[in-house]
Formats: sequence, structure tokens, C-alpha cells
Amino acid sequence: MSEKNKEKTKKESNLWSGSSSCPPVDYYVQAVKLPIVVIVLLEIILIIFTERYWYDIFWWQDYNSYILILLKVLIAFWVAQSVYKSLRKKTSVVAPAYTTGAMAGFLAGLLIAIFKIFWYHKFWTFFNLISEPLIMTLAGAFLVRWFAGFLDKMFKHN
Repeated sequence: MSEKNKEKTKKESNLWSGSSSCPPVDYYVQAVKLPIVVIVLLEIILIIFTERYWYDIFWWQDYNSYILILLKVLIAFWVAQSVYKSLRKKTSVVAPAYTTGAMAGFLAGLLIAIFKIFWYHKFWTFFNLISEPLIMTLAGAFLVRWFAGFLDKMFKHN
């Protein structure tokens, strides 16, 4: 492996050196970037397909919200697993899990609410700018923290 690849790998695996009690903001940005993109794209695709193509499928209207909740829970588990994997030997996983989950939930909720403003063109979507990020922030923080705590207890190595 070349020196350039070794330095890149070392930088990616050592985003946070653990010298302080909490990770820097760069850690959180790297931890939530891909999950936010995935959940926002999946929700936008489901909204578009539900409105344009699947509106006449009778069972889809009943299960659409359940599928979205399941996807969000899976994304929360993904974020918790990445937080646990990167921080398990450096510090407690609890505080970074809350922060990472809240950050991911807030940004994903805000982006989805902005999309809904342009997609629906209704007055209620402005209220959604407050409720969607708030609900997703709370759900993201508690789900990611719960999953990270579960992983921490399950794979605790003393």
C-alpha cells in the first residue's frame, strides 16, 4: 500500500484521537452525512412514487407510513452502529450517540420538510418546518442512544 493510501486510511480511521472527552464537530458531520442522504432520498422517492404512481394501489396507502418508520429505525440503527464502532474504545458512547442522533434527525427532518413545501404547495407545510425536524430530532436522539447503549452492553469487553 502506498504512503498516500496509508495516510488516508489513518486519517479516516482516526478522525477523533480521543484526547478530549467528546468528539469534535467534524466527527459528527462525517458520522451523519451518508445516513442523512440515504433517508432523505428514500423518503423523497416514496413521496413521489406514492403521489404519482402508487396512489391507486389500495394497500400501499395503508402501509406507506409503516415502511417509512421501519426505514427510519434501520437508519437509526446504522448511525448507532457507526458511533459505537468508532468510539467504543475511546470514550462513553452515550453522549455522542445522543448528539449524533439528534443532529441526523434534525437535518434529515429539515430537508424533508423543505422538500414537502415545494412538493405540496400547501399552507400546512410551513408548520411542518417546525414539527418534522423536532419529531425527527427527538426520535433520532433517543433511538440512536438506545441502540448504541444496547450495542455497548451486548459487546462489552472488559
